[in-house]
Amino acid sequence: MKPGIYYDLGNEEYHSGPGISKSGLDSILKSPAHYKSRYLSGRQDEPTQAMLLGSAAHTFILEPDKFNDEVAIVPNDLNMRTKAGQEWKKENSDKIILKPDDLEKIKGMAESISRHESANNALSAKGNAEVSIFAELYGPLFKCRPDYLRDDGIIVDLKTTIDASPESFARSCVNFGYHRQEALYRMIYKLHFGEEPRGFIFVAVEKEPPYAVGVYVLGEEELNLGYNQINNAIDIYLECIRFDTWPSYSEKIITLDYPKWAFK
Repeated sequence: MKPGIYYDLGNEEYHSGPGISKSGLDSILKSPAHYKSRYLSGRQDEPTQAMLLGSAAHTFILEPDKFNDEVAIVPNDLNMRTKAGQEWKKENSDKIILKPDDLEKIKGMAESISRHESANNALSAKGNAEVSIFAELYGPLFKCRPDYLRDDGIIVDLKTTIDASPESFARSCVNFGYHRQEALYRMIYKLHFGEEPRGFIFVAVEKEPPYAVGVYVLGEEELNLGYNQINNAIDIYLECIRFDTWPSYSEKIITLDYPKWAFK
């Protein structure tokens, strides 16, 4: 894969192709051994049902014309334990298979976003969904896949979540490293376009009724934390490549420090 921007690259082709993503750098920060085990051994992790639902929701909301090609809904009258059910599953093995209740949830999320002024405005501006960008940084190839890249240079990232309230989504940003995601996307965007994106917006929608929506941006301090962590991960990766060593945790004996909440 050459450095550049790809508008029609499939999701599977992107994830299985070359290039280091934010998820890969997350693994590096856990330990280089974890990165090597997941990304250099050929091992494939099976997506969870929550991940499949999230992917289907992304397609329904951002690329509705592709939904029927990528997602199959189990018919209400079909018993998946029967021969007919197994045959139907085999026929749709290349698609995300969801239950009718899952489809109703996805429709509920989409409708809730359309009714939310800021979320709808963020995603209705002219642009392209599921764009893949590849860029070389210090030699290796890095990649990102903005959910929605607007023509005005603003990146919109759609997150399905259990709780889209400001307090809870802030915790999700910390736990899942969304600040690192924004930092890496900004770095790759600048390498390709020669300038920073004009903005980065998170649209968070809950996966259960009432499918509440929150729209957020990160502050300067939070984004700087993302840059620091991403640059640290890249430094570790480059050192591992240079010496072909992929250590895990420290080989020394370490005294554990319990978190404060453990003593309450």
